[in-house]
Formats: sequence, structure tokens, C-alpha cells
Amino acid sequence: MDNSYFVLLIIMGITHMIQFLVLFQQFIINRRFSGLGWWLLVAATMVLVLFFNILRALPSVAQVAILFQNITSFLAFIFMIIGILRFFDRNESPRTVYFVSLIATLLISYFLFVEDNMSLRAFIFSLVMFFYSFYCAFLFHKFNLESIKSAGNLMIANYLFYGFMYVLRSIGILSGLEGNIGATDFFNISPYILTFIFGLLWTYGFIVLINQRLISDLNETKEHFESVFYTSPNAVAISRLWDGLIIDINTGFTELLGYNREECIGKTSVERELWAFPEQRKEMIEQVRKEKVIEKREMWLKKKNGEPIITLASSKLVNLNGIPHIITALEDISKLKDQERKLKVQSDELKKTNETKNKLFAIIANDLRFPYDSMLKKTSELNQNNEIHRGEDVKKLLSELNTELNAQYNLLDEMLQWVNIQSEDFKMRVEIINLEELTSGVLRDFELAAIRKGIGLNSNVIKNFEIKGDYNLIKVVLRNLVSNSIKYAASGENINVNAIRKRDFVEISVTDCEHDNLKETSGEIRKGVKSFLEAQQTDNKERIGLTLSREIIKKQGGKMWFESSSGKQNKIVFSVPDSERNY
Repeated sequence: MDNSYFVLLIIMGITHMIQFLVLFQQFIINRRFSGLGWWLLVAATMVLVLFFNILRALPSVAQVAILFQNITSFLAFIFMIIGILRFFDRNESPRTVYFVSLIATLLISYFLFVEDNMSLRAFIFSLVMFFYSFYCAFLFHKFNLESIKSAGNLMIANYLFYGFMYVLRSIGILSGLEGNIGATDFFNISPYILTFIFGLLWTYGFIVLINQRLISDLNETKEHFESVFYTSPNAVAISRLWDGLIIDINTGFTELLGYNREECIGKTSVERELWAFPEQRKEMIEQVRKEKVIEKREMWLKKKNGEPIITLASSKLVNLNGIPHIITALEDISKLKDQERKLKVQSDELKKTNETKNKLFAIIANDLRFPYDSMLKKTSELNQNNEIHRGEDVKKLLSELNTELNAQYNLLDEMLQWVNIQSEDFKMRVEIINLEELTSGVLRDFELAAIRKGIGLNSNVIKNFEIKGDYNLIKVVLRNLVSNSIKYAASGENINVNAIRKRDFVEISVTDCEHDNLKETSGEIRKGVKSFLEAQQTDNKERIGLTLSREIIKKQGGKMWFESSSGKQNKIVFSVPDSERNY
């Protein structure tokens, strides 16, 4: 082998190795593109072509080396063609190329092992290279993308040049211009020079092609992002991580918060006072730094007019030009929250209505049955053996029946009042009340009943003592408490009504004796103040009155409780606002 020929092969080998390294780096960086792996195989196969070319100098393996030199040359172009198809996202198999390669391999094998003819082998090889080159140019022309058109045209020109040179070589072989086909003249060395030039141009075109594809994809991604960004119905903003400088906002952001682009871009979120609660921004920044992503977190922001709104924020940490930024998408959920609040109110109202209904049914079941049982018993006594009853007995039964009917009437009246105050439409008539006059009037109403039982009624309320509240409702409470006290007091005992001021309230108490009803039903009374509900009587006749009293005092903004001393006195206390208090 001539030294100049050997040196040329060494130079081409080094060049192909460099091409392989360049293509390998591109393959590692740009794996997202299909076909690059096949083109990497092309560079590796070209190194093998040169290796087998060198082995041709060894007589013992010359024929085998020639065959594998041709086969690897064919494989290099097959890999190149498959790479082109995959690069343009085509999955079809180049069957025509396989068929041509197989026929060419068989012919070269025949003219190598059966009938050794170097000129025919060179002619067949040149025709196959011409076919490969024009086929590659055809594929680029057919599938070339507008975004990489200039790089695609460069590759087409390179393939056409390479194929055209092999056409000339084929013509030269047919015309006998090749001379000694094994000599080291220009005609025989020209394929190596041609391959060297083609390899350089192909590698350069390959890099330009990849870069243009990257730029195109980046532009498409940018356009897609901008399209999503600007047309998103949600408010979206891009801000710098460390200081909150607003880089860009979309139309949804301007519509949500009322700012235009010029008022936000170049300003920080703190300068624009976008946060209703600035501490939320600090928490969000810390979370983004740690987790990189925030999904659907409730954030309170402020509109341009100062109106606070609640949003559902999703944020992601991204790098723009190497600087950390946050992309935040905001969804206004103020109306949704308002609907949730309304639903909760409705749910609470429904729950309250059900509770009221249950209470009403319980009252009807317990409070109405016993008085009617008593009246039925008395009327039954009148109907049975009516002739043996004397006038005094009848008069007594009628008197008792009248008392029961009055009690039942009062019970029904209290039930109606209790149902009325449960209504959402119920409104109290708040006014200044002279407690001394109110108490005296209530005690006068029960004076006859107290005299019959030999009980004393005393009002210790000072003259012109004023409270604030609904006159009729407080009167109902006093009547209930005094009535219960008279019912359980023994002859010779006193019932006292007192009133004292404590801060913004007036505590009104009705004191009577300790009686068995309270003792039996609430052993905890003597341990101190108990809630009114816990101290409810088991005597069903009093339940509606006590329930009503508790509800009334609660509506007035006060409380009701029991107090019991170690002696003979128990008192029921309730508080109402003082007349000096704003109500």
C-alpha cells in the first residue's frame, strides 16, 4: 500500500472518530429527537469501513476485507436513511433500500469470489452509492419541514453532490478512464477524498439541522406557552422569586385584580400591595423553595379598589435565563366560598329547625298530655254518680277544672310565644324598662294565688331601677319564675325578687325555699351555678315555661342559671343588659 494512500486513510480515520464524538455529544444532549442514534451508528460504521480498507493490504484476508468494506459502506447508508425517516417521525421501513443492498452485496460477492473483477465491483459500488445519495436527497425533499428548510436544503445539496460524483465515476469506469483500478492515482483515490468531504459537510449539515430543529421547537414551545398563558381564563403571573418583581401577566390577571399590564410589569407584588395578608406571601415563597410546586392553596389578595378576594393558587418554580422565577395561576373562588357560607347557614338553619321541631314534639308529648289527663279525670268524676254529688262538691270540681283550663291556656300561650321566638323573622322591641314597676305588676297578678297558699311576695327592686330589653318577653320570664316558686313554696314562706347591677348587666333573681322537686331532679344544684338546661325540671308541666324563659333570656343577650345555698333557699337568676349598655 502506497504511503500517501495509507496517510489518507489515517487522516480519514481520525476525522471519522471526531465526527463520531461530535455526533455522540449531540445524541446525549438531544435525545428528544428521533433518528440521532441511527446517525451515530453511521459515524461508527464509517470507522469500520476504514478499518477493513486497511486490512485489504493483507493478502491473507484481502477478499474478506473487501467484502466487509462494501457491506459496512452499505450499512452506513442504510443507518443514515433510517435515521432520516425517524428524524421526521416516519416509522416505515425502507424495503427498497434493503433489496438494492442485498442485490449489490450478492453481485459484489460473485465478482469477488467467483469471477474476480475489480472494475465491475467498483461500478456496482458507485451505482449503489448514487442510489443511496439520491434516495436520501429525495427523503429530505419529501419530508423537509418549513422550520428547518435551509438546513434541509443544505443536506439535499450535499447528497446530490455526493451522488453526482459517483455518477461521474461510474461513467469513467464504463469509458475505461479508470486506468489501473488498484493504482493510487487521482481517479482511484477520488472516492476517499469524496467521502472525506461528504463526511465533513454531512456532519456540519447535521449540526445545523439539529440546531434549527431545536430553535424551531423552542419557538413552537414559546408560542404554545404564550398562547396558553395569554388565553388562560385563570389569572397567571410570572414573578421573580427573591423579590416578587412581576415579569409578565395575562388578561385573566388584569380582569381579576383590576390592574393593567403597565401598572404591574416591573413592579413587585409588595409595591402593588397585592397581598391581603403579606405573611401568606412569605409562607408561599418558603414552600416553593422547598417543594418547587404548590397545588391549589387558598390565598387572600387585594384588587386595585382594595376589595379582598380569596383565590386558589398553584405555583411552580422555573428558571428563566438562569434566574429563579415563579409562575402562579390564580382562580377566584370568592363566589364559591360565599356559596359554601350560604349553604352552611342554610344547613345550620335546617338543623335548628329540626331541633325546634323535635323540641316542639317533645313539649306536645309531655306538657299537653298531663293537664288533659287531669281534666278528663275531673269530668269523669262529674259524669259518674252525678246524683250523689252535692252542690259544694260540684262547685269545687268546677273550680279545679277552671284552674286546669287556665293553666292549659297559659301553657298554649307560652308554646306559641316559644315557637314565635324560634322564627328568623322574630324581632324584639328593645326599650328602657322600669324594672320596679314591671316586678310589682307581676307580683300583683299572683297576689291572690299567694294569699290562698299563705305565701308572701316581696319585691326588693329599688324605685326607678332601669334595664334594657323587650318588656313583654321579660315579663313572661318573671311570670314563669314567680309562678313556679309559688307552686313549690310551703305556707308561711316568702318569695323575693331582687336585682343588682354587675358590670354591663343586671342580675334578677327569684328566691324561694328548697323543695323536693329540685332536690330529687338535680342533685348537682347545690354544687354551684348550673346551666338552665341542666337544671330543667322533671315536672313536665313546668318544662315549656322554663324552656321558653331560657330562650327569651338568650335572645336578650343574657344567661339563666340556678344557685343553691346550704340552707333552705334556692334561687333562679337571669341576667339582662343594663340600661346604660349599648344593645
